[in-house]
Order: sequence, then C-alpha cells, then structure tokens
Amino acid sequence: MIKRLGNRHSRPKATAVFLCLASVGLILGCGRETPASQAGQSAQNRPPAANATIVSGDVLRTDRTYTLDDLVAAGWRKSKQYTTENVPGAKEVWYGFYNRKDIEVRVYESAAAAASQGTGPAQEAVNRPPASTDYLNPVTRYKAYLIVGNIVMLCDQEVADCVDLVATLKR
Repeated sequence: MIKRLGNRHSRPKATAVFLCLASVGLILGCGRETPASQAGQSAQNRPPAANATIVSGDVLRTDRTYTLDDLVAAGWRKSKQYTTENVPGAKEVWYGFYNRKDIEVRVYESAAAAASQGTGPAQEAVNRPPASTDYLNPVTRYKAYLIVGNIVMLCDQEVADCVDLVATLKR
C-alpha cells in the first residue's frame, strides 16, 4: 500500500501556488507589442544609440536606401538567395549572417515600400510557431525584425542581433 504524504488539502494549495508562479512568469516573460502603425516612429531617421530602446518592428533611417553591397561592406555575409514569390513587393530576399547570428534581408524599392509591404510578412515570420515549417528555410526561426530604410531585417534571437549590424552601416 502506498502511503500519501501530507493531508488532502496540500494538493489544491500546491496547484494554487504553481498557477500564481506560472502567471507571474507569463506576465514577466511577455514583451511589449508595438502595433505596426506605431512601430518605431520615434526611432525613425536616427541611428541606434547606446541609450535608445529599439524593439522589434521599429523603423529606422527612412531617409536611406541601402543595397546588399552596403550590408556586405558592414560585415553581413550573404549565403543563400530566396525567391520573392512569398514576400510581396520585395526585390530580393537573402539569408545570411552577421556575428554568427542569422539575419534574413528583404530588399524593397524604397523605405515606404519596406514599411507598407514588408511589415506584414515580417510579423508573420516572427509570430510563426516553433512547430510550423518554413519551406524557404526550414531551420531558422526569427524572433524579431527591423525596418532600416528600404531593408527589412529578420533577426535571429533578438532585435539586438540586427541593431549591431545597423550600427555598422554607413549613413
């Protein structure tokens, strides 16, 4: 016969404590969400500063148009080109890396096109559940994105992965 430890009321108490701790963890673990219409408006046209808070979805340097060569000159290494078929409005889509972090780059005609046409697909890529398969890149799951001029960058683990690259881009 198995002897139960504790009284019959200990299980509901343990469950209540667990639920409280899980709720606190959920609240603290969830980052703030910025609506696409408000994303990064205060960060536009200024380079990332050490004291600036840049979050996923922010729009930076709307006055600039970048090329892949600008990114390569800043240290980003392009690895594989993807089709633009599933990324409306994009001229080019490239997978690459910077400082050992995966960064996908989507090039648009202008900063306005990147902001209007690139936000939705970037948000979808970031919000994709871990179990879903991306047929373009079945391994990488991005957790943040930035819009920098006419470029949409999908960032590996956090927005800081892209901010480091943006800081090295020539103005």
